[in-house]
Amino acid sequence: MALLEKGVPGRRLHYSDRDIGHQPLGSNQPCAPASWLTLGVQQRRCAAVLGRGHTDGACRRARQLASSYAAGMRSRRSKWADKIVTLLATISLAANANNYPSEKYWKSGWASSGWVVPVLLIIAGIFGVIQPISAFSSRSTVQGRIYLQRQVLTKLGRLIQIGTSGVQPPLDISDIALHIWEKKRSLRHPIGGRLERIASYRLGASAILRDFRPTKGVGVVGLCWKNNAPISMDATQLKQEPHFTQQSQQNADLVMGFKSYQEFCKFSHRTALFASPIRNARFKFIGCVSADASRGHVDLDNSDLPRNLNEIADSLSDQCFRDL
Repeated sequence: MALLEKGVPGRRLHYSDRDIGHQPLGSNQPCAPASWLTLGVQQRRCAAVLGRGHTDGACRRARQLASSYAAGMRSRRSKWADKIVTLLATISLAANANNYPSEKYWKSGWASSGWVVPVLLIIAGIFGVIQPISAFSSRSTVQGRIYLQRQVLTKLGRLIQIGTSGVQPPLDISDIALHIWEKKRSLRHPIGGRLERIASYRLGASAILRDFRPTKGVGVVGLCWKNNAPISMDATQLKQEPHFTQQSQQNADLVMGFKSYQEFCKFSHRTALFASPIRNARFKFIGCVSADASRGHVDLDNSDLPRNLNEIADSLSDQCFRDL
């Protein structure tokens, strides 16, 4: 049994009850079992495709990363600009009070004018309290937040449309849920970190979310982190304890890294599970977007749901969680 290579753009890993399979992102063909021979063929084929047909995607990624870097630099520079102006005004006031560098300097020329000290006091007060440069820069952040929320809600509406029209029998409009996860460090996981849910979207439902903070390889989001690639998984058969025990003995990834059936039942109550990674400028995993439904994994996997999930992840990699 072979696992797919990690970190290859445009690949989606599929975990079935029988084996670990794979197919190119966006394909509607059923998942085929993986083997070492087919894995080598797929690696060469993927390398050829990446070298020939992914130019537009690479350019779009470069533009997103440049935009994200520029936005972050503007925010940091604006804060430092306010601090530097306040610091310079404060130093000037202190120098005036102590006649530094000399008393002659402050009693000759423009420095001897009576408006110097009041102006310095006003500058220190305005830039220290109001921080106009930072406030002006934050306007773009507010606009970005509105745009991002609108984009996520639009994609959620598309996912709901897929669930109500592409699954038989149709899913309820409140069935499909969308979650956004960020990798964070904690006292218990100071190095590797863990995933924390920072946003959830679900129409017309007030479901109680479980306190689930998985590490790498645990849950469908943990598998997405482990492979740094989109994940699609059907957990219907895993709800049967004998089947769960059998699969856990073959490969921990087939049971989403859960150590026991009781732990699986504690956190898993949905069967159609999808996750797509959010990556930074160095193509490293920084979080993920997940979607889940109570049933209909095959229909959802063959629909546009994975593609829409990837588009949400791309937009979040551009914003880097600042606007959530």
